[in-house]
Order: sequence, then C-alpha cells, then structure tokens
Amino acid sequence: MGTLSANAFYETLLDDLKIIKAGNKGKFNNEKSMYRYCWNYFLDNLKSVNCDYWASLYEKLFESGFELDIEVLERRLNVPDEIKAKGAAAVGKYLGNPKNSDEKRDDKVNNVIEAAIKYKVSPEDEQREQEKILTELKHHYLREKLVLILGAGVSIDAKLPLWDDLVKNLSVRMINYVNEKDGSHIDPSEVKKIAKFALENKDHSPLIQMSNIRNAYKDDIGSYNKSIHAALYENEPDFNSELLTVLASLCTHTRHHIGVKHVITYNFDDLLEKALHNQHVKYNCICKDYDMPHLEHLNLYHVHGFLPEDLKNPNDIKLVFSEEDYHRINSDVYCWPNIVQVNSFREDTCLFIGCSFNDPNMRRLLSVTAKTVTEPRHFAIMQRNSAMLVRPKDDVSKSDLKAFEEYIRIDHSIRERQFRSLGIKTIWFNDFIEIPEILSSLGR
Repeated sequence: MGTLSANAFYETLLDDLKIIKAGNKGKFNNEKSMYRYCWNYFLDNLKSVNCDYWASLYEKLFESGFELDIEVLERRLNVPDEIKAKGAAAVGKYLGNPKNSDEKRDDKVNNVIEAAIKYKVSPEDEQREQEKILTELKHHYLREKLVLILGAGVSIDAKLPLWDDLVKNLSVRMINYVNEKDGSHIDPSEVKKIAKFALENKDHSPLIQMSNIRNAYKDDIGSYNKSIHAALYENEPDFNSELLTVLASLCTHTRHHIGVKHVITYNFDDLLEKALHNQHVKYNCICKDYDMPHLEHLNLYHVHGFLPEDLKNPNDIKLVFSEEDYHRINSDVYCWPNIVQVNSFREDTCLFIGCSFNDPNMRRLLSVTAKTVTEPRHFAIMQRNSAMLVRPKDDVSKSDLKAFEEYIRIDHSIRERQFRSLGIKTIWFNDFIEIPEILSSLGR
C-alpha cells in the first residue's frame, strides 16, 4: 500500500465498486487489506490531533456495517454553537461527556414549562399570530413547497374506525381465527362473551394489544393482513367526505408549479387515492422499498404500509402496526420510510393533518431535523385542548372555574411550545368541521 499512488488507489477502488454493484462481492480483483490500512491510517491521524471521540465513533461505525445510531446523530446535531466554533477536537470532547446533552435537554424542557406558566397571550394577539401563520402557509403552498403529512384523523372523517376501535375489532377477529384454526371449538355464545370482554379491555396500550394479535397469527401474514383489511373497511367508507375532497383539490395543480409537492401518509387505506381519481389527479403510490417516485405524477408515500380496498396480494404486505413493527423501523435508520420522512422534514415545508403526534418514531425524526433550523418550518392543524376537555358544571365555585381556565391556558401554551421545539407552528381549531375551510383558504 505504501507504494500505491493516489491515482492507482482510486482506479482500484472504482474497480471494486463495479464488482460490488454487479453483486459479486466475493470476487474482488484486488487485495482488500489495503482498505483496512487506509482506515487505520485515518483513525490514527484523528487521534494524533486530539480527536479521539471521532476516531472511536468512526471505528464503531465501520465495525457495525455503517449502521447509524439515531440518538448519537441527534446529540451531534445538538452541539452548542460556541462549542462548534472551537473546532472538531472541542466538539468531540463535548460529545464524549453524555452529561452535557442530558443537561441541555432537561433545561429545554424546564424552559418550555416555565415560559408556558409565566407568559400570557391575549386573544387578540393569538388571533393575529394565527392569521400570520396561515399567510405564511399559503405562501409555501403557492410556491409548491408544501408536503402533506396525513394521519388517522383524515380517514376518521371518512367513517373509518379510530385506532383504538380498530385494535378492539381485531382482538375479536383474532379470537375467532385462533378458535377456527386450532379447533378449540369454543361455543359461539362463549365467543361472543369473550369478544365483549376484549372490546372492554383497557389494561394494555393499543401497541401492546397489536403485538399480541400479531403473535397469534404467527407466520400466517396473509390472514393477519386480511383481518386488518376486513376491520378497516367494515363500515363502508366515504371517500367523498368533505375533507378528502378538499385535500384532493389542493393537489390538482401540483404539476403546474403550484400546490402540493408530495404526500406522506401514515394510513393504510386508499381513500385519498380514490378522491384523487375522482378529481382526475394523476398519482403514484409508493409503499415498498423498490417503488420509484414519478416525476409527472403526485407521489403518495404510505410509510406504514398500504392496504387498498381492492386487496389482491395479502401475503406481500408489510405493515407498521404492532410494537415490534415500531421497534423494527426505529432501529433501521436507512429504511426507506425513515429516509422519506427525514428528507421531507429537513428539506421541505410540511403540513400535518389528522396527526396525533403519538408516533415515537415520527417525533424522534422531527426532533433530529429540528436541531438544524433556528425557526419552525412546518405546520400542524391541531384541535384546541379547550374543545376536548369537559368544562366544570355551572354550579361550581368561581375559584374552581378560574383554576380550570388557567389550566386550559397553561396546557395550551405548553402544547404550542412543545410543537415549536419539534419545528412546528400550530394552526388551532375547535371543531373538526373547521379543517376543510382552513385548507380551502390556501387555494384562494
């Protein structure tokens, strides 16, 4: 290696890359040890300039097959500017002490809560801020810089079940599946009683319940997907709902350099596809790693999987639904759903509609990308907490009513500031019927 010139090394490297691309990894033309020599030389030079942290980081990266730890990445993106200004060695020293990032994270949380309690915003100021945010959102829409991020709230408007209801329905179907498959021969009347208890079960989170359901089907992925499909479309959905119609209309001008750049959806259903078809919008559905985006059509990314109403290949579908599914996608930084989300969160302006923000993977990806910007660049349409909580009865004391109003204010402020920490500005509504009007205003 010591006598190999730079040009010769580059030619050797290119030859081996061609071999790898052709799928012949076991047929290298050259001595592979030279790569280890170059790598060790690189690590030794890092250590010689007091960059031991970086040497250790790259060494672990090499040994793990270049699997990136997203928490480590988040820490690197969160280094204070005054540390960055001192150079790579100072940054490495800072990152080598986990206490630094933990303290900063705790301080950030404390600051959010302290500010929420301390600062009060008048209704007039809040209204002006909302109008300002809507104007900014419309600006991004008109520049075709907007990516729609759709959650379960969009499909619920079209009469699809809530996630909790869907899981309970699947619990009943699981019991019937196991009973028929294993020949347990439980009396039909008993099955109904068992199903009733399953529907009333509140001991486990939906994610844990879905893990139990998924395990019951074992390797029978086709029956598992067909059960979810049957529960999802059990009540005839309304793909002509007002919200779906407005969403489709927002996408009609996409290919004329105005409107929506692409859509990311966490929903399994194909209701938006049907609404787009009704409005003659050409779209391209992406739900697998080998699906390619289309330059002339609106690309729809089903990052948690796709179960169209016309289900043809149930054995060929991989969904993100159970706790294990979320662990799988969390640990695979380079899987295509994560790449699609990170790229959009980092490079585009996103509008979140119908999202609860309970997805831990989505929150982590947002948190990572938010560290690279100084001002929130995304938007979310969210329901006010005052519309979800039950007001005290009229006969309560004035002090209790005042305490309730104060709690509403503080909780609302905390939610708003937490969203901003994820890089999101909020557009608030009281009733779901307001969402179509908010969206329609973007095209006017």
